[in-house]
Amino acid sequence: MAQTCNVLVVDDSPMVFKAVKRALEPEGFQVMDQAFNGQEGLEKIAVLNPDVIILDVTMPIMDGIQTAEALFQRNPTAKVIMLSAMGDDDLTSKAKRMGVKLFLTKPFKPEELVSSIRSII
Repeated sequence: MAQTCNVLVVDDSPMVFKAVKRALEPEGFQVMDQAFNGQEGLEKIAVLNPDVIILDVTMPIMDGIQTAEALFQRNPTAKVIMLSAMGDDDLTSKAKRMGVKLFLTKPFKPEELVSSIRSII
């Protein structure tokens, strides 16, 4: 039996969390929890140690870019997929330079999310 891939969603939208769960759980991924901002996300990452982190760009308190910077200082090999409603090339480039593995634009297709995670684990 293959090892389960644990995923943490850091996004302030409950709808995104539900969409991620619907896309991933039938494919055998375990969606562990949701954090509603970057600060809460960093706390949950430290406790849960997820295999993959799905990180929104625009959130209250600490945005996705700030969260990614703090995360990669602690764990340079973290596997992060960033989500954004904005298809900004500069933002995408900055995120990838920091270490973000993939950048998906919302709304994402479920199969796109699944294949993205499979490509980085």
